[in-house]
Amino acid sequence: MGWTPKQCKLIHIAANLAGWNPQQRYMVMAHHGCPLMHSTNVPSVTHKGNTQRSYELVMAAAEASAMTRGADMSRFPRPAKGTWRELSEQEFLRTRHLIQAIAHEAVVELPEKFIPNFLSGFIIHQTKGDKESAAAITHRPTCLEDCDEGQLYRIVEGLKAWVGRAFIAASIKPKSFKVYAATDWRKAG
Repeated sequence: MGWTPKQCKLIHIAANLAGWNPQQRYMVMAHHGCPLMHSTNVPSVTHKGNTQRSYELVMAAAEASAMTRGADMSRFPRPAKGTWRELSEQEFLRTRHLIQAIAHEAVVELPEKFIPNFLSGFIIHQTKGDKESAAAITHRPTCLEDCDEGQLYRIVEGLKAWVGRAFIAASIKPKSFKVYAATDWRKAG
């Protein structure tokens, strides 16, 4: 997939307004899921594995840095509506809602396997191996609001896998997410 040439140019403009040197740009890109180039072992704006979501997150980080340092925000590249931070927050809300929907469905469909408050323990389990960061110096996430994008991604994918396996074993077709398995759901009911 990768980023378009226009997106690559806008990343460089945003990074310059944020006052980032190349190493800082690489660090932000790597943190937001941009894959490393095999030849240089650093992220690149031209890598084909870059996603639209990672683009939006890097732009949100650059926007916050540029605002903090007092850059001329009239020159900063803008999304179609609002700010990059608002766009990022909307995606956070969608991901949190999906996690809550999967957890609720699990509790309703298989109450003997999933107790009502299992999600908080699952969040702690999914984030326990995280390296210390500025946000996690004082505490570890115990609820969805404490999690960053990468943690939310791991939680939603882990939840889909765990709940999906339990649903397949019980011949239940999930409503809040898709399970990709070699199962014929017509036989499942």
